[in-house]
Amino acid sequence: MLNDLPSLHQTIVNAGFHMKKNLGQHFLLDENLCAYLAQYAYDVQGCNIYEVGPGVGGLTRVLLAKNIKQLIAIDRDKRAMLLLKDLKIASDKCFGEYKFTLLEGNALHYQLSNLPFHHPDDKLWIIANLPYNIATELLISWLYQANILHGMLLMFQKEVAQRICAQPQQKNYGRLSIITQSIMDCHQVADIDKDKFTPSPKVDSALLLCTPKQEFINHTEEYLALLNPLSNITGIFFNQRRKMIRKLMDKLFQDNVDDIYKKYNLYPQMRPEDITVNQYIHLARCFGCG
Repeated sequence: MLNDLPSLHQTIVNAGFHMKKNLGQHFLLDENLCAYLAQYAYDVQGCNIYEVGPGVGGLTRVLLAKNIKQLIAIDRDKRAMLLLKDLKIASDKCFGEYKFTLLEGNALHYQLSNLPFHHPDDKLWIIANLPYNIATELLISWLYQANILHGMLLMFQKEVAQRICAQPQQKNYGRLSIITQSIMDCHQVADIDKDKFTPSPKVDSALLLCTPKQEFINHTEEYLALLNPLSNITGIFFNQRRKMIRKLMDKLFQDNVDDIYKKYNLYPQMRPEDITVNQYIHLARCFGCG
């Protein structure tokens, strides 16, 4: 049974495991905290779960105890496979060998649609204490595959989480905020002090709950096709984030610029940080058709 496994801390001690800084390894060893954080994956019953960087398996244990369909955990550190060996054996005995699958590899190299789920058409949650050094890169790659996502529960550095959730006219508002919020509702649901991790990182973390927007669900293909023009136009605008948009708008939209101002309630005196996510989506449509 899973309850018979040694504690998370004892699992590391037994394995003589030492975290590698270059892999961004910071483990949560407080089992009560892992259970508390996992509750925010509120609708995982009958779903597939993809966990990136399971580490010693704190969140993994909690998730396997839920009524999920299958959990695939991926880690690029082959030593982590040894940390999770006993959990794999216990899971196979409790739930059958198909419920928990371990993959050794780099999550950046995997398309979500190619993961070896036995029922790949079931709803998919991504739940992860993300390695800090590749967290935003992973997020962006998953946004391009959001048509198969039911939700994401992701741990980021707190500053990155604030950028993702930032609103117009806030100092952290920028490209990452706009691209993510164009298709996801994002909520910062918990703050985690750096001292809760082993070893302690230099900064605090935050847990984000991201679920597909209804507008994205209704118009999935259109919104996925907008990600590239949205990335391009926000890159152009936020390269000069403190300047008024007049010159950029004139250059990008030329003869149509006055109509675009009027139609989308924009003004030449605005700055990039003043423009809402929905307004950027409209601009991306215009830009993509140009």
